Amino acid sequence: MSARPYNTTEEAKFKEAVDRRVQEILRPRGFVVPNMQNDPPETDPTNLWMRYDGRLRGRYWNGTAYVYVDYPMRADITSPPAVPASPAAPAVGPVPVTYRATWTATWSQTYQGSNAKRTDSIGEQQVVFGASGADSFGQQKALVGFDYASLATALASSTIQKVELTLVSLGSTWSTVQVYFGEHNLTAEPTLFDATGLSLRKSANARLAVGAQTIQLPLAFAMALRAGTAKGLAFEAPSSDREFYGRVAGVGSGYTPPQLTITYAK
Repeated sequence: MSARPYNTTEEAKFKEAVDRRVQEILRPRGFVVPNMQNDPPETDPTNLWMRYDGRLRGRYWNGTAYVYVDYPMRADITSPPAVPASPAAPAVGPVPVTYRATWTATWSQTYQGSNAKRTDSIGEQQVVFGASGADSFGQQKALVGFDYASLATALASSTIQKVELTLVSLGSTWSTVQVYFGEHNLTAEPTLFDATGLSLRKSANARLAVGAQTIQLPLAFAMALRAGTAKGLAFEAPSSDREFYGRVAGVGSGYTPPQLTITYAK
């Protein structure tokens, strides 16, 4: 008994593969209409589709434009469904604006170690702190006032970011001097250096050289100004050591008096 030889050439294999593919293409299969929520763009070749509400929808070209036709597949459908509204965008609150404002001192006064005013031109026009050892004024200190109402109004409901103090140092015993800052809640210069009106005494300090310079103060200083519990600054020395003696330009000195620059957002 002889068997028919099996053709295994590359050409035969290719022909067999093509025949299988043709048979697959010719095989009867179900027709699937695509489901779409919205009409496809007119650049899409699709001309028949099923909407999610049960309508069979199609279109054809009439030579000028596309004509759309709906074929209801359910008796209860008489018109196209309403297009769902887009969800409303979430409300966005106001974006805080950052401000940087400067307030110049409106009054200044130096006091002697006895707490009484120093009434000479230096005491009235300069901010003196510490003991020089060359006069009878003792361990001096000073108060500086600002437009506290304007400060409180501007800073109301704000977030304070930075507090800077600009001073013009007029001299000291050595080339630099250490000065200590506190706050006062006085609306005008008192007759005596009144410790009961002071807070945060000597809670910040800075080293000054002769000339104009800007230093940074703790945020707590501006927070007290915002709250209305402070209206200005106090300048003091921790001891009578001459290292802590210095003079800063005050109101009426001919130089720029102390200035507060506050950066805040609201």
